[in-house]
Amino acid sequence: MKLWQVKLIMYFILSGVYFTISTDFNLYIMLSAFVILFINNVFIRNIRIDLAFSILAIITLIGLGVFHHSDWLIYLPIVHFIAAPFMKQYMPLSMLVYVFELEFFLIIFGLFSILIIYLITRIEALEQENNEIRDRLTMDNLKLIEQRNALSNDVEKEIELASLSERNRIARDMHDAVGHSLSSGLLLLESLHHIDDVDKIHRSLSSLQERLQTGMDDIRSSIHSLYSTSFDLKSRTEQLLDEMYMFEKELHYKVSSQLPYQIKIDLVAIVKESLTNIKKHSDGKWVAVYIIETDKAITLKVVDNGTVKDYSEYGMGLHSMKESVQKYGGIFNAGFQQHGYTVYVSINKEGLVNESNNR
Repeated sequence: MKLWQVKLIMYFILSGVYFTISTDFNLYIMLSAFVILFINNVFIRNIRIDLAFSILAIITLIGLGVFHHSDWLIYLPIVHFIAAPFMKQYMPLSMLVYVFELEFFLIIFGLFSILIIYLITRIEALEQENNEIRDRLTMDNLKLIEQRNALSNDVEKEIELASLSERNRIARDMHDAVGHSLSSGLLLLESLHHIDDVDKIHRSLSSLQERLQTGMDDIRSSIHSLYSTSFDLKSRTEQLLDEMYMFEKELHYKVSSQLPYQIKIDLVAIVKESLTNIKKHSDGKWVAVYIIETDKAITLKVVDNGTVKDYSEYGMGLHSMKESVQKYGGIFNAGFQQHGYTVYVSINKEGLVNESNNR
């Protein structure tokens, strides 16, 4: 409860008392005090203006009391009342003056005022303590956010450093393998100038071809490794899900090994095509993508909660997804299940190795 609200309650109590024991003149004083007391609290709410109004009210009441030859003690409650915001710590002591007066209502008002002032002081102390706790919680929350951001930055730096380290390793492997193949090939070509035997020349050319092929394979393998480290399957999937603005989204990603570059490209393409179908044709409001690695396989599942039971009429998307999976010897299923339309892919890890070797 605010101080001005307490003042308003006490004002009406005093008005009732004055109405029963006093003349019309005192009622005019109470009405004037009401205007002076509450015009600032309700409309202006400025401590300096409130102080000026309070001083003016006290001087006016004292002057009217002297002019009207009234008992000054009758107006003492309203004077205390006006000064309450500026002398709260001294109010209980000043209220004791009512005890020495045999007016019953003054004694009761004095005791009641002491209680009210204690409650106001206690409430304000609790509010101040609450504000301090709130400020501390706000600061602690800001510190936690800073620490979380710092940890996130550290993790990103570690990932970036690991990626750079892997790229440097690939670059060294390329330099060593390709450099060796080219150097030995150049030496072999140079030796051909000094060979007159046709059979030896053919054998040397065959050897040169093998070395160049080995170098080409090393380059291809290194490039695939380089692409694989720079292409993040999880982040690409998150980007595709972020484009599903009208849907609630979930991503369940549990992959620990480094997948070949091409399989990541194909999985992202399947996710993209599945989400495109959902965006265009589903009447659901929720979509989830599961990419899970087990000991023997990589599984992908895209699920919505719509009621459309068949996407096969919507173009060649499902057919192209099926072809992408079949080249790894994997399993592809698409159709309506209990909770919505589901695209399911399972690729055996042996199929990944075989496909990589074929490249």
